[in-house]
Order: sequence, then structure tokens, then C-alpha cells
Amino acid sequence: MDEEFLRRLAAVVTANTGIHLDPVEPGSATAFTNALEAGMKAKGVSTPAAYLRLIEAGGEEAWAVLSELAGRLIVEESYFFRDRGQFELLRSRLLPELMARRSGEKRLRIWSAGCSTGEEPYSVAIVLSEFGQGLAGWDVSIIGTDFRPDLLARARLGVYGDWALRAAPQPVRENYFRKDPGGYALDERINRMVAFERCDLVRDEFPDAGKGIHDVDLIICRNVFIYYERKTVAEVVGKFEKTMRPGGFLMTGHGELYGAAQGGLRPRLFPESVVYEKARPEAAAAPRPWPLAAKKVSAARPAAVKPSKPEAALSLDDIEAMIRAGAYKEAEEALRRIPADGADCRALCLLGEALASMGRLAEAASALRKAESINRLSPAPHYVLAQIALEQGRFREAVESLEKVIYLDPDRIAAYLELASIHEGLGEDEPARRMRKAGLALLNRLTPDAAVPPYEGMTAGDIREAVSRML
Repeated sequence: MDEEFLRRLAAVVTANTGIHLDPVEPGSATAFTNALEAGMKAKGVSTPAAYLRLIEAGGEEAWAVLSELAGRLIVEESYFFRDRGQFELLRSRLLPELMARRSGEKRLRIWSAGCSTGEEPYSVAIVLSEFGQGLAGWDVSIIGTDFRPDLLARARLGVYGDWALRAAPQPVRENYFRKDPGGYALDERINRMVAFERCDLVRDEFPDAGKGIHDVDLIICRNVFIYYERKTVAEVVGKFEKTMRPGGFLMTGHGELYGAAQGGLRPRLFPESVVYEKARPEAAAAPRPWPLAAKKVSAARPAAVKPSKPEAALSLDDIEAMIRAGAYKEAEEALRRIPADGADCRALCLLGEALASMGRLAEAASALRKAESINRLSPAPHYVLAQIALEQGRFREAVESLEKVIYLDPDRIAAYLELASIHEGLGEDEPARRMRKAGLALLNRLTPDAAVPPYEGMTAGDIREAVSRML
């Protein structure tokens, strides 16, 4: 397929849908070619140019063709209990916390955005059903949305094959499914717990009372943002924030919002995953830093956005405190004043973290590579480079960077747990288990009340309990 034509088609897709894929990357080029050929066949046109003219004509018919093409470009793979760590976090921490907050009104609204064929919202329904009498008398609504009607039709049917159940524990198969000529049919109780609606996260406006998408307590939007350009991600996150109740949670795929604009959502870091919480009036606080690059800040360090010292006297500790307080631009300016020949590894790592927190990932990576060349024994640049690779969907690169962190700092507990999450997201259960066992061995050497950076507000005992449950 002609490269210039593919770039033109990709530009049209991005401009209209926000989906951003490089059409000449080996994997993306194949996806574009296959999607184009399928679209041409569906519309009965014989040349790529004729197909592109259909899209560029404008109007509802053109949008229908474009939506169909965009749907083919996105990998729609889904399965029950995908990412066990995140579902364990829902079961053990997030849902109980929401239930405690909403106990007076006894109402929960949950939205699975980009639900594909329904495995994700049905998995949430199964988790909720296991609370039994704990949810008696509650008004619980779960809605799954996608922009492809064909996927929603399959979701409403609730019949799945072995592949969709490959990560489901045996008790789940036995208690919530029955053998069906088409595979495994979901129990009607669970089927009735979930409603499905068509919606386009980019074009539609939220909240939407007509579809029941308002005052939401929990939004799950995983493996969706990896396809969108940064501007589109920021717009969708902004709409999510308006749709959530104070204290509500947004759960994304690993690394999908690192360095992206998060509006009024604050990252909360757990051993299983980062989630984003809409600020509660009673929990107002200073902005938090980029989640997985965070470090524990000494109470002696200044908490204000700008330290009281004159600019010329700022130390790297002062600048690090500025980053922890969310003053990324001020930190960058202070670091830029350090002469080039005086910039050491730590200063460059702080610059990389500040730049990454502002979404300037290429500049951040450049600073971190320079830091690495100055001190090849420091794990710090590799740790932040791993987060940048995650944000860009380069999971194998993130794994390599975190493995370097462990090689250089074998006691870095967070690196083992993050590696476990990445392996699990890639469907590599055995490496994920191995990393969690290694992390648990390190946790067992600590006293239960010990702090474990960067997990603020959680002790070694808390983390040990969470990791043990996942094993």
C-alpha cells in the first residue's frame, strides 16, 4: 500500500476520531491495510482513492464509513477478569471504600467505557454479586458502552467461548456460566445487572442523563487511551471528570495516563495499579506528582509550590520538593539555570521527571538518556524511562527498563510489582507471579509499619497483604 496514501488516511482518521496510529510502523501498517481492504469490500469500492473520497465527502454517511474503519483499527480483544491485580484492587479496596462512602444513600453507578463485547462490565457484576448481603437494598447500576453496535449486540447476548474465559477462576465458570450451543452462557442474574449503550467517547457529550451516564462512582476505561492522541485523551478525561461524583474513581490500563493532563483527578498509587480519584471537598490537598515516579518526601522539605530561598540558592532537594508539590514548570526553570557542565545525574533525572509530568516525553527521555550516560550505575533514569515507555504503549521497552532498575537496585520493591503488572497485562501469568513473589520476599524483610516508596499512605504490611492476595 502506498505510504503517502496511508499517511493521508491516518491524518483523516486522527482529525475526526482522535485515534492516532503510525500508518508505516510494521504493526500499524498491517492494521491500516487490513482495515482499508475490509472497508472497501464492505462498501463495494474498488480503489483506495474511491474509499477515501467516501470519507472526505462529509455528512453522516461519511462518518459511518469512518467509524467503521476506526473500529477495525482498534484491537477489540477482551476477556473476563483481564488483569487480576486490578480486579483484586476493586474487590478489596475500591468497591469497599465506595460502599462505605455511599452507605447513607446506598447507591452505586459504574461505567465501563469502551466495553467491547462486555467481558469487563460483566466481570465487575460478578465481583459485586460476591458481596452478597452486603449490597442488600442497594441501587447498583452498571453500564457498558462502546461505539460499535455489533460488539454491543454480542455483549447483550452474553455467550462466550473458552478464550474469553481463560483468566476466569474455575469457581466463576461453575457458578456464573452454563454450557450453551454457542459456548458458555452467562447467568441471567449477572446479565440483568448490566445495561449496554452505544456512545462515542470523543464525539458524545457527558454527563448524559438519557443514557444513565451521570453521577458515576467508578469509571473503568482500560486499553482505550493507548489509541488516542494526547489532546483527545485530555478532552475525554475532562468529560469523565464532569461525569464523576466527588470521591469517584477512574481506572485505566497501566501507564495510559502517565504524563497526561488529569484535570481535577488525583492519582492514588496501590501495589496493584494506579487509579485516579476525583477530589473530595474534605480531602483537598496539594497536587500529587507523576504517580510511579514519585518518591517519599521528607516532612522537613518545603511543601509550598515555591521554596522561600532565593532562586540562586535552590538545592536539588528544594527542586525535588517543588516537583512533589506539582510545580513542574518552576522546577524545570530552576533546573535549566544549572550550567550544562554542572548538571549531574540527579539533576537530569529530576528534569526528566518534571518534563514527563508536563507531557513533554521526548524531551524527558533525552534528559534521562544523558543522565544514564553520566552515571551508568544509577537506577533512577531507567525507572522514569520505564514510565515513559508505559505511557507510550511500549510495554517491552518498559520491561527492559525495569529489569535494569532491579539489576542496579535489587531491593526496589516497586520495580518488581510494576513488572508484575505489565506482565499480567500482556497475559504472561508466570513472569507476573515470579515478580510478585520476589517483591513479597523483600516485603517480608521489612517491619509491618515500614514505609515503601512510592506507595504513600500504605505500610509494608498493607502492601504485603495485597500482594499475597494476588498470589
